Amino acid sequence: MKADKPSYVYITGYGRSGSTIAELLLGEILPDCLTFGEIRFVHNEFHSRGICSCGEGRASCPYWGDDKINQLVTAINEQLDSRSPDLELVSASVSGFIQRVSEIRGSEVAYVVDSSKNAYGAFLRPLRLLGAYSGTKVLFIHRPFLDVMKSIYRGYNREKVESSLFRGRFSRVVRSMAVYILSFMVNSYLQLTGRALRINYRDLIEDCPGSATRILDYLGADARSLGDNAQVVTGNNSHLISGNRLAKSLPMTIEKKD
Repeated sequence: MKADKPSYVYITGYGRSGSTIAELLLGEILPDCLTFGEIRFVHNEFHSRGICSCGEGRASCPYWGDDKINQLVTAINEQLDSRSPDLELVSASVSGFIQRVSEIRGSEVAYVVDSSKNAYGAFLRPLRLLGAYSGTKVLFIHRPFLDVMKSIYRGYNREKVESSLFRGRFSRVVRSMAVYILSFMVNSYLQLTGRALRINYRDLIEDCPGSATRILDYLGADARSLGDNAQVVTGNNSHLISGNRLAKSLPMTIEKKD
C-alpha cells in the first residue's frame, strides 16, 4: 500500500556501523528511491568531496548541482542543529527537498534516504525529524563497540584527529565510547517506542536478503521487489558526496570480509 506522503528515511547509529552499506542497499531494493549520503555534512569541507557517487562532478550532478537542493538541505541542517528548531520549517524544507528531487528526476520519488546518523552533536536529529515530518522512517544500524573501534582506527576521520581536546589515542577511545553509549541510548529508545527499526551490522552482512526483507516490511514496501541479487550494489540510485568513501568502490557485493 502506498504511503500518504513520500518517506524520508533517516539512517541512524554510530559511525562505522554500516550505514553507508544500508543506504546503498536501499537504493537497490526500494522502488522509486534515491539516496543522498550524510546530508548533515554535504557542505562540510572535511567530509564532502567534489565527485558524486553517480560519477559526476558535484557541480554537474543533476541533484547536488542544483541551487534549490542545496538551499533546502542547508535549511534542514540549520534547523536540526539549532537549539530551538522550527519544526514547521523543518517539515516544509524536507517536503520541499523531496519535491525538488522528484522534479529533477521527472517522476515522483517515494523514498529519500539520509544517512547522517547520530554523529557527535546530533543526538536529537532523529527525534526532531520524527516530530517535524510525519513521513520520517528511522533505521537504527547497530554494530558492537569493539568492531566500531577497529574500523575507526583503520581510518580515523580527519576532524577527530585534529581535535585539540582529543588528540591522544586513549582520549579518543574515551570520547568514542561516550558518544557511542549516548547514540545507543537514543536509538534504543526509538526502537523500544516503535519509532525505529534496528538492523544489526552482522545480520546485514551475513544475511543481507533477510535484513532487506525486514527493511522493506518496515517501510511498507512490497517485499516482492527484492531481486535475487540483493547483495549486489551498483549505486545507480545513489548520489553520495559525503560520508564513507566506500561509495568510491561501486559497484560492489555486500559480503562478510575476514
